Amino acid sequence: MWCLLTLPQQDILYALLHSKSLSRVITLTRPKKQSIHPSDLHILLNTLSSPSLTSESSASSLSWLPICLPRYHSEAFLHVYLSFLDHDETMAPKHSSENSEETSTISERGCDETSNDLGLVIVTPKKDDFERVRAWAESIEEVCTCYA
Repeated sequence: MWCLLTLPQQDILYALLHSKSLSRVITLTRPKKQSIHPSDLHILLNTLSSPSLTSESSASSLSWLPICLPRYHSEAFLHVYLSFLDHDETMAPKHSSENSEETSTISERGCDETSNDLGLVIVTPKKDDFERVRAWAESIEEVCTCYA
């Protein structure tokens, strides 16, 4: 995800791609000299796995959450942007059959991958930066759709 480097470092602390069904981080991007403490990552992942954020109704919406990561800064809140990437037919790999003109998606082939499984998570220190982060996240989603 080369496009994760397009914002200045002070605007974004962490950007990660999270699999809801696997409860795992797929990729984590951070400034060169800024690591994330394992306990802070644990807090972030537990927050992301909250039923109120992972339910089908909320998976289609955006979330903007204040969160305290005590090993980063115990007396301040950071802000988390969360959106789930659509895995509709434009994102899912397709293959064509020689005997028919049908195409099938991953879910049609019986894999356990579900719609909106991948979450894009962006952590920023700026509480009023929602619109800017949202626009940046939408550009990332467009790039992901183009390369899917």
